[in-house]
Amino acid sequence: MACTDQEYFVGQGEILFRPLADNCGDPTNGWRKVGDANELTISTSQTFNEHFESQSGLRRKAARWLTETSSEFTLSIQNLSLDNLADLLLGEKSAAVAAGTVTNEVVEHAYEGRWVYVAYPGISAVTVKSNSGANTLVVNVDYELDTRNGGIKILSDTLVVNNTLTVTYTHVGTQGMVSALKNASGEFQIRFNGINMNAPNTPVIVELKRAQINAAENLSLIGTDVTSLTFTGALLTDSAGETFTVLKANTIA
Repeated sequence: MACTDQEYFVGQGEILFRPLADNCGDPTNGWRKVGDANELTISTSQTFNEHFESQSGLRRKAARWLTETSSEFTLSIQNLSLDNLADLLLGEKSAAVAAGTVTNEVVEHAYEGRWVYVAYPGISAVTVKSNSGANTLVVNVDYELDTRNGGIKILSDTLVVNNTLTVTYTHVGTQGMVSALKNASGEFQIRFNGINMNAPNTPVIVELKRAQINAAENLSLIGTDVTSLTFTGALLTDSAGETFTVLKANTIA
């Protein structure tokens, strides 16, 4: 049987983002790899008006014209880095905090039998005092510690004044924090450095020229499988009138 040269495509590859300035602006930074992603889909829909003639008695379709074209995309990623969370939750990322010591942090709402939390997790060398500082509470008598999460459970509130504590402790630091849904929308260019598993030496490069993202549809925090961050968005035309491009390279030896 003769060999047929069919161009079947089974895709994998890298996803990269770079932010765009508002109002169809230029990129404001270089490309950033987002990590592992298991879906990138582009969907295009068109709407038409139609005219049906009124002469034959059959009301046959006589004319049809395009009224609008829209494109959207869906992307699902598994790398929940702070950069990805900030971009895909339309949020803002705060800087990392180095390990250190916090002195006399005021902690309110300290009620007997309930937990309160200091500003940082991963704590040690903890000293808990009443708000005035006059009374020093005793661990495992007046309070219980959750050092991993920075928690203090009040076992006895006899020495607690106005349900408020002052806490001194050391902590391991943080990688940063994302405050979600701080921005109305975000515009990015999205690049797919594609690998065709059916022809792995022939790169396929897809660029979404102006992608306006919606906030991620879900963020599953409890489960047994790797969490995916799935989001959708609209593909808009850029200043050159392009929406997305597909480039197929020659075979690389």
